[in-house]
Amino acid sequence: MSSFDVLVNSGVPLKWVRYTGQIPPGAVEAGVENGKSLFVGQFTRPDGSVHAGKVFGKPGNYIFNYGYGGKEITEKSNFRILTR
Repeated sequence: MSSFDVLVNSGVPLKWVRYTGQIPPGAVEAGVENGKSLFVGQFTRPDGSVHAGKVFGKPGNYIFNYGYGGKEITEKSNFRILTR
């Protein structure tokens, strides 16, 4: 990419919250894509590796996407959302 933004924490305590079907209060919004808010997400693969990515969608149907092996992987459950 020729241009990108870096998300910086100014000292606010943060925690990861397991996705339970909706975006939790205080979720960290990282931007907008196609008119939809993007939230910071995290997923642990079966091999134990942890990956950051984006959470987006609509109420009751959010998904988590992250890059792995040159592909964009989609998870529909068992991911976490960064919150304040």
